[in-house]
Amino acid sequence: MHTIWPKNKPTPAVVLLEKAGKYAEMLKKREVKSQAELARRAGVNRARITQIMNLLKLPPEIQDYLKNLTDPLQIQYFNEKRLRLIAKTKDHQEQIRKFEGLKRRLELKNQITRWIV
Repeated sequence: MHTIWPKNKPTPAVVLLEKAGKYAEMLKKREVKSQAELARRAGVNRARITQIMNLLKLPPEIQDYLKNLTDPLQIQYFNEKRLRLIAKTKDHQEQIRKFEGLKRRLELKNQITRWIV
């Protein structure tokens, strides 16, 4: 049986992207003076704030793809660790290329699993 992620429940990646957007808006509106103050308010360290906010460096195409995922296997596969590695890349085209590579790897993994079962 193939399950689908509930539409009203945001995926972990989407939760982080929304949090990053909220943090960016707070900084823009000067509700907080710095990422350090933001970290204090959020109860995390500055490095964690940076990790979360760096996800906003992902191109809109990738963010949209993540927001529309419903397959729990894909949701689990495109985790924060993988996304942070992509977000480190400065060039958006290179980010997209790396993301497409992850998608191909996941598809290959799924095909192999289906062959074995």
